[in-house]
Amino acid sequence: MKRFLYILCVAVSLSGLDACKKSSDPEPVAPVVGKWTLGRVRFSGYPAPFTALNADRPSSAYGLSGSFNVKSDKSFTETVNNGTRVTDFKGTWDFTSNTLQLKYDDSSTEDYQLDAAQDPSQLISSAVSDTVSLRATATSPFQVVRYKYQFVYTK
Repeated sequence: MKRFLYILCVAVSLSGLDACKKSSDPEPVAPVVGKWTLGRVRFSGYPAPFTALNADRPSSAYGLSGSFNVKSDKSFTETVNNGTRVTDFKGTWDFTSNTLQLKYDDSSTEDYQLDAAQDPSQLISSAVSDTVSLRATATSPFQVVRYKYQFVYTK
């Protein structure tokens, strides 16, 4: 009987120690969690003689402002102001291989690349192609020129 009581006490003690173990470590917070603010528009792809237009410009120069808040619960909210209208969006997000994918409630998606080598870190949207009519000089004819733009957000 003493032996049984001894084994029972040891078993209860060991189960008590097992109950104190952490079941799992908390998941690390993704580096994209936080508030991101639009600061610049990056232009690229302008051919000669318009290569000087390939540069980053302040988003405010185009009447644009915006931000999104990436939350740790895998949701996000976004506010966009194009100078005449303010629009709010929301949805969920995924982050893999330095790519943040925003999945909006209307089922559309946007991808952003995290550039953590910059200080502060940047989220850069996918490049969008567009065209514009430009003149090389005041006397030259207009040309249709293709270029790309991206939005650059900082934390």
